[in-house]
Formats: sequence, structure tokens, C-alpha cells
Amino acid sequence: LLFLVDAKEGLSPLDQELAHMLRRSQKPVVLVINKIDTEKHENLAIDFTTMGFSESVSISAAHGRGISELIETIDQLLPSPSPVNQSPVNSQGSLSIAIIGRPNVGKSSLINSIVRSERAIVSELPGTTRDAIDISYERDGQQFLFIDTAGMRRRGKHSTSVEVFSVMRAERSVRRA
Repeated sequence: LLFLVDAKEGLSPLDQELAHMLRRSQKPVVLVINKIDTEKHENLAIDFTTMGFSESVSISAAHGRGISELIETIDQLLPSPSPVNQSPVNSQGSLSIAIIGRPNVGKSSLINSIVRSERAIVSELPGTTRDAIDISYERDGQQFLFIDTAGMRRRGKHSTSVEVFSVMRAERSVRRA
């Protein structure tokens, strides 16, 4: 799981709630601190160290900054090749990686930056991604399935049934990854 946060927005109570949910999932989580566009922004990442994740990477998905370090971190967490029946892949033979975070933290931009093409729709408007979108990607002969999830908000703050179902689908993506 990649937990994406927005460095410029700062640490929010919702980020803390999502962190708690992701820790309960018992799955490997990489904290990805986005919108660290220049060296001047690097100090913004310090606020997120209190979240307690052992792996974190500062990036700028929009500018491609830190993406190679993120990919290296993901590579280090991948399981070593194992017998066919014990490999943690989905039914299509891909390793699934869900991207989780609040609305407009750059989840779709991150996927586009990793796969080096415009596979996910990116917009300044919150709520562009309303359903989990599966994006297949192959790297060094390994199949990956990135799951671009809708932005997660507090349950009490949902204004429409579409948002409620979007969050439910994002939670299902966490279980599926």
C-alpha cells in the first residue's frame, strides 16, 4: 500500500485516521509525502514522521522528483520470488499496490509518474477519481496492478452517496492489495 499525503496541506486528523486504518490492515505501507517540489519544501516532510511508518519517501509526483527513490523502496519491500502457489499476487498474476489518501493529494499523478504515461485522469478538482481504477504496469518482467482510489474523507463529512460509495470502494481496494 502507498499512503499518499500532501506536504503543503500538512498533517490532518484524517491523515491520522487513515494511518491507523492502514496499520490495522497488517500490510506493508510506504508513506509517500507528495508536493515536495524543491529542496526548500523538504522540511515540510518532518511533520509526517510522527505517523509511525518505518518506510517513507518524499516526492513531487507532478515534477517526477523522488520517483526513482520511491520505486527503489517498493522494490525492497517486494517479496523475493517464491513457489507459484505462495506468491502474493492476484488471480491475473500481478502484484497489487493500492494508492490511498485524501482527495487531491496526487494519487493519479503519482501513478502517471511511476508508469511514465498519462494512464490516470488528473485534475485540480477534488472528486475526479470516484471509483477505484486498476492500472496494469510491467517492469523488469514483473506485472503490477496499481489501484488508483478515490480520495478518502471522514464518513461524517460525506455530502453525497457517491462519496460514501467511493470511500467504501477505496477501503475494499486496501483489502484487495
